[in-house]
Order: sequence, then C-alpha cells, then structure tokens
Amino acid sequence: MKKSLLIGLLLLGSAIGSQAQNNSSLMTVKGDGVGTEVGKALNIYVGPTFARGFGGMVMADFEIPMFTDNLTLGPTLGMGVASYHYLYWVSNGAYWGGGYYETRTKSIMLINAGVVAHYYFDWLIPNMPDKYDVFAKIKTAALIRIGDNTNVTGFNPLDFSAQVGGRINFSESMSLYGAVGYGHSNLNIGFTFKL
Repeated sequence: MKKSLLIGLLLLGSAIGSQAQNNSSLMTVKGDGVGTEVGKALNIYVGPTFARGFGGMVMADFEIPMFTDNLTLGPTLGMGVASYHYLYWVSNGAYWGGGYYETRTKSIMLINAGVVAHYYFDWLIPNMPDKYDVFAKIKTAALIRIGDNTNVTGFNPLDFSAQVGGRINFSESMSLYGAVGYGHSNLNIGFTFKL
C-alpha cells in the first residue's frame, strides 16, 4: 500500500512537473517578492506523535531546490517523547499462577531522521496571492527509540508520511508553516526561515 502510494505520488509529481515546464505561462511569477520563489529554507515545527503511544515531536526540515523550480529535497530531523501503556503480570506469590494484570505506562525518547521532499504547486491555483504557498510533502525516515524498550510491541521503525500544507509569508525571510496528512506525525505547525 505504502509503495503504491509513493510510486503514484512520484508519477503525479513528474507529470505535473513536465506539464509545468511545457506550459511556462502558468509559472509566471509576479507580485511584491514576498513568497514568490522556492529557495533554500529551514522549517521548524511541532506535532503529535503516534509511535506505539502518544507524545510530541519537534522537527526540522531543510529544503534545497532540486530538478525543477517547484521541488525541494533535503534532510529532516526530529526528536520527541512517546508514552504507551502495557499489561504487566503481578504475581501474588501463589504456586499455581495466582496474580493479576495491571496497566503500566512507559515513556521512550524518539529520534526521527530521514529525507523530505516538498512540491510547491502555487501555479495551479489561478490568482493566488503571493503571500501564500501550497505544497505536497513526502517524507521517509528512520524512527529510533531510546530508553527502556521492554514491553514495546507493534512499533514500526520506518516513518513514511504524505501531507499537504501551506505557508503564510510574513516577510521575505519568515513564514508560518502548516501541514496535515498521513504519517507518524500527521499534523505539523511551525515556522519557515528562508535562507
């Protein structure tokens, strides 16, 4: 399922990119210079995490323009904490299995490191103000647990996410950043610093 989704999104991005190059009138940049060009940027944001429990992460993406005018690719790094519940057998000392289960809670630290791609499709929306940017985002990362990993079941060490989002550009160097979709952290909000 995930492979099919990734291949489909890559093919869609390629088709859109080739169409954009063939129809350059759609990509005409105009306006006051605020948010009109895709360039190097640092996105710093927070979001909830659902890695075998609930917690939160602080993440950073570095965007580097690649291949077409609307595509950025770069490293991503996140750190956070997740809590999870598990059943623990408490013996009452009886020889034949006397005891009971109780629910316990543990917290683990998470590190998320990988690669992220943003595709900006502002040019598809007619008369869109330069103050706004819209994008699709795909991320593949390793999810590393640090701490006591006993009783952790159902943990997926691969983070694949696909999101849509946008930026509100306050100036040429700073924007409000937000994204929502499928993934380990499916809701992100933060800031973009254009470099």
